[in-house]
Amino acid sequence: MLVVLLFLISNGSKIDLALSGQRIEYTEEVIQLLNNHLTMFFPLQKNIRFPLELLLILQLLIKFQEPTNIETDHLRSRKMVRVHKEGYSFLIFLFLCLVGINVVFYFLKVPQVINIGVFASTTLIFIFFLQFFRNPYINKNTDKNKIISPANGKVVFIGESHEDEFFDEKKIMISIFMSPFDVHINRYPISGKIKYYKYHKGKYLVAWHPKSSLLNERTTTVIENKNISILVRQIAGFVARRIVNYSKFGDSINQADQMGFIKFGSRADIFLPINTKVNVKLNQKTVGGVTEIAELN
Repeated sequence: MLVVLLFLISNGSKIDLALSGQRIEYTEEVIQLLNNHLTMFFPLQKNIRFPLELLLILQLLIKFQEPTNIETDHLRSRKMVRVHKEGYSFLIFLFLCLVGINVVFYFLKVPQVINIGVFASTTLIFIFFLQFFRNPYINKNTDKNKIISPANGKVVFIGESHEDEFFDEKKIMISIFMSPFDVHINRYPISGKIKYYKYHKGKYLVAWHPKSSLLNERTTTVIENKNISILVRQIAGFVARRIVNYSKFGDSINQADQMGFIKFGSRADIFLPINTKVNVKLNQKTVGGVTEIAELN
């Protein structure tokens, strides 16, 4: 990181804007320039990019900004991910608790093998929750004629179902189950306006239970544009205990942008017009904001 900072200071281009706290755009030219400079310091290693990604991610986090398309491509190619903001407080609390557990065992003067076991166990626990709150960089799929998956997970139901909360008519329902190992960010399947939003308190049945969409904690969001009106339902599961939804009535939203977050195992249902062409199959894996689950006829 020091090498990168020295390089930023020594180059009088727009790259040094990072030191002044201003937004710096990582174009292909900038990325290549940094890589070439870093390989001068590390001649035995090729494509030393890790410090660059740390600098970029730190800047995006501090500025609460989304990366440009070029930056997203670059970070995805390096398999770099962020931690979602919904996990910040939980992970900090968990980290302090796990550190406290290790400190207690250290001062209890227990055998070294037990200390190692406690450290290994607490590290694995933290890694599990860290991966759960991951916020990977994706290339958003935006197509006004396509309906994009609202969630990462597995398609567990495709069929006709009567939607009685808002439309009060038969719709095509697609259900996507999110296991604790899936990314739990939910995204808008289409662009448009929020025509309806409601939060429902409820139980915590397993997410694949037939009545979970009616009895569990859930949110209902209706999005409408000039071509289509759809309903997306976030459903908490047995493990999930909190649903976050950023939708507000009347807001204009963009396809594949973040709609919310469900903490731990859960499900997302999407209700589409009967004449919609479905492009996914049962048990197919989906990627929120990327997979085309249906298209307009």
